[in-house]
Amino acid sequence: MSSTQRHYKWLKAELPRLEEEGVLDSASRERLAAHCTTRLNECTGNGFGGFFLTAMCVIGMLFITAGIVMLIAYNWHEFGKTMQIAIGMAPLVIAGILSVFTLVRLPTEGVKTMCFREASALLTACGIATSIAVISQIYQISGDIRDYMLVVLLLSLPHIYLFKSRALFIIFICE
Repeated sequence: MSSTQRHYKWLKAELPRLEEEGVLDSASRERLAAHCTTRLNECTGNGFGGFFLTAMCVIGMLFITAGIVMLIAYNWHEFGKTMQIAIGMAPLVIAGILSVFTLVRLPTEGVKTMCFREASALLTACGIATSIAVISQIYQISGDIRDYMLVVLLLSLPHIYLFKSRALFIIFICE
């Protein structure tokens, strides 16, 4: 949190006391509270800058995930069945840990939280997709892409609401 944000939050918290002491009337307090709220929203990046930062976080996370998948896919035939299952479930476990951290430890507002929420939701959806694909490939479970995508999207649907994820919602709508 920047010092500017701290100052605006402090001022907003002090407004009721200032009104009680007669320093401010109620109309002035309301205008000042609205001004502080507006400035805090600008500081947290709820405008285009916040959207751009979130988009870059999502794109960066997708590139990192794709790179890891390519490295593992190159060496896939050298792993045993147990190791393949462990590798297939690892993204889901890592995403679960990141998701719990995001939901429990981070505040509910701000650009950083929004980036973590988007990344957690997408990583969890990718973990679900990877786990289903790996298990299906190892045990030769038949099916077509529509069935696969339906199962992945239905299992990912709660994450749209849990994380308030716009990117996952767009993916869900595009299917």
